[in-house]
Amino acid sequence: MYFRIFLCMLMMGNALAATVLQVDVGAASCNRPAKSAVGPDGSFWVPCSLSPGLLLNAKYQPGGALTFAAVPVPAVTNSIAAVTFGPDGLLWFVTGSTVGKFDTASGATTVYPMIGGNGGAFDIAVGGDGNIWINKYNPPSSLVKVRPDGQMQEFHLPDAANRRSVFIGAGSDGNIWYTDEMSNRIGRVTPGGAFADFDIGSTSEGIVAGADGNMWAMADNGLARVTPGGQVTMFPYPPGGSNTFAVAAAPDGTLWYADAIGRIGQAATTGQTSALQLPPNSAPLFVTVRPGDGVVFFTEYNLHRIGVVAPAAATASDTAVIEFYNTGLNHYFVTANAGEAAGIDAGAAGPGWVRTGETWRAWLAGPLPNAAEVCRFYGTEAIDPATGLRRGPNSHFYTLEAPECAAVKQDPGWTYEAPNKYWLLRPASSVAAGCGPGTTPIYRVYNNRFAFNDSNHRYMTRTALYDQMRAQGWMGEGVVMCAPG
Repeated sequence: MYFRIFLCMLMMGNALAATVLQVDVGAASCNRPAKSAVGPDGSFWVPCSLSPGLLLNAKYQPGGALTFAAVPVPAVTNSIAAVTFGPDGLLWFVTGSTVGKFDTASGATTVYPMIGGNGGAFDIAVGGDGNIWINKYNPPSSLVKVRPDGQMQEFHLPDAANRRSVFIGAGSDGNIWYTDEMSNRIGRVTPGGAFADFDIGSTSEGIVAGADGNMWAMADNGLARVTPGGQVTMFPYPPGGSNTFAVAAAPDGTLWYADAIGRIGQAATTGQTSALQLPPNSAPLFVTVRPGDGVVFFTEYNLHRIGVVAPAAATASDTAVIEFYNTGLNHYFVTANAGEAAGIDAGAAGPGWVRTGETWRAWLAGPLPNAAEVCRFYGTEAIDPATGLRRGPNSHFYTLEAPECAAVKQDPGWTYEAPNKYWLLRPASSVAAGCGPGTTPIYRVYNNRFAFNDSNHRYMTRTALYDQMRAQGWMGEGVVMCAPG
């Protein structure tokens, strides 16, 4: 066994930031670790998909080590394909020929024969009806509903001989949704067994319900958002190619996914995506997010490895955000890029720029669990034919609220400056108490000069300065971000 700790670099380049821990569990301990489930104590339970009757229990606390132990499941002689914790608090599992439940505290195990024989079970989920649902991958593909007492009912997919259901997930609509590896369709089934299919124009793998009430699937040609009614919207993955597989929902409303080319990706429910480049020779296939602290846990199926991406609270900030003021424009500007700040000092941005001395900490690289990308925009310089003036103000704007970021990207008056993004924490409310312990509230004021195409915002951490700016006529917008430290 070996243990790897890396400060990983964002795929765009830039400085080191996110802490990633990887542990080689070895094929002897857990051959082909697959999709994990989070237990009541916060530990991760991993099926060893080629080790008969064996689970891996992995533990991690921010700032600590990632440890694991092999746990045999009594009376199970086949390899466990998938696991989930049921409403009864027990770990439900499926093998090719059985379904069972395992008490992780006492070791008590109950096993039921699989209805309809071995169909190559692949995934398992708790449905909105309180039952356990399993997909049988091999044609004729089907979904199996398992009641708490072990009674089962099998529902074959439409055109089942030509279908391969891969992943399943419970939707906010009370139905079970599934992806299909042999067609360009995503499907849903009601608790009573009524099916519906939706063409997404691509084969797909992992699927999960998002905080927005929609289903999100990892398609070959992008991230697919599917409404309960079946309306499909595709969003591109970050540049650099992709080989995406599993996806999981985080407590902050974002989505995290595994990309076998060596990345862990994050997406907002607006479709905005970013990716964390893992160390060389990494190949994550499955991903799980722990409720509460948002720790991202992944397994590298073919490499017999497990890993975590530490949350923001456990990752040291790696850059300073520096504020400048332009004496001619009466505008404020901030940057997290040390090279850009040095260029402004040297006059590269034109005359009149001086440092104010205001600064705070941030993360330059990400994504980071429980942190959010600060989207940076600059007023569009192109001339508007209708007015003969530039479309946007000679000013910058920053936000880490995904809906606001998405809306501003659609505004022709603003241009998104992707290479200059950085990561901060999202406040729970617009007052100082909305930033958690150990963090610093960042306030925003607005000069209210939209009518003059001269909009400018100022960001600050000192309440006295916030009050001073409002006394000068700037509009107070409260706390909009939280800085580490």
